[in-house]
Amino acid sequence: MQSVDRPELAEALNRAAESRGKPCRILVQVNAAGAAGQGGIPIEVAAQFIEFCAKLPYLRMGGVMAIGAHDAPEPVLREGFRAAREVFRLAAARCGPECGTLSLGMSGDFEVAIEEGSTLVRIGTAIFGERRSP
Repeated sequence: MQSVDRPELAEALNRAAESRGKPCRILVQVNAAGAAGQGGIPIEVAAQFIEFCAKLPYLRMGGVMAIGAHDAPEPVLREGFRAAREVFRLAAARCGPECGTLSLGMSGDFEVAIEEGSTLVRIGTAIFGERRSP
């Protein structure tokens, strides 16, 4: 599964999947925090981007992913996760049962993410520790 946050990447994945003859499952990455330094498509244009991706024949909409605002208070985290959850509901309505993953949060906020509906959390740091710089 690949996270996708821009049309050029979606088109490149679609071409690669077509050349393999095998569809690629994707998660649309949204910038639920609205943070300039974080990746993801802005919430305001997420529905249009989902529609764009859904029309690419070799992409399969697996769901939506979002990372919470770094070092944000819990109410701010929840607000972002809820916005991402609404985008996920739109994606699931458009793309059907194949779109079943809502990936929210990371090691520092996974409890809140689960409470807000996350079906997949990324907790690598909690398991493996901080990454070492090269």
